[in-house]
Amino acid sequence: LPLLLNLWIGEAPDNTLDFSKYVIYSFLIQQLYPGICRVIFACGDIKNYQIWFSIYSLLVIPLGCLLYYVGSPLNSIFLLLIISQFLVFCLTGYYANKLAGINIRKYFYELGVKNVILYIVSSLMACLIVNSFSNLLMQILFIFFLVLGYVLLFLRFVLNKDEKCYMLTRIPFTSIFNRNLV
Repeated sequence: LPLLLNLWIGEAPDNTLDFSKYVIYSFLIQQLYPGICRVIFACGDIKNYQIWFSIYSLLVIPLGCLLYYVGSPLNSIFLLLIISQFLVFCLTGYYANKLAGINIRKYFYELGVKNVILYIVSSLMACLIVNSFSNLLMQILFIFFLVLGYVLLFLRFVLNKDEKCYMLTRIPFTSIFNRNLV
């Protein structure tokens, strides 16, 4: 991440790296449940879900101001963002089960847990790569292959056979790999 910040804005202000990390973690949590929201919206009874969603999402602002006012470290304020996203994640699972009858444990295991494990392994490999090579070109090259490997591992271990077939028919150059990935 420091490499990207230096390429993007040059010398980054204080706490930019921490802020970027927390925002990325927050977005990663959001990526665990985007499809479930649409199921809740399709049920038509979204009033209670939207009220609680708004409360959990907006509660970060007054609590963050309070923590800042009492002199808490900046990381604790950013941590509220992640806690808020985790609460929305749990709320979304609860309402998807209540309104649409989705087996949330099965959904999160089949998609969430596998994806999180894959992300953790990829992140650890990325940290190892960035800390092992001082050459910028080598870092970029290895990160490119890491992203490519992540996509291939996602196709192999996270998606089921029907989902793989669907995805591979939409990507033009994958027809030569279809036999190995499905």
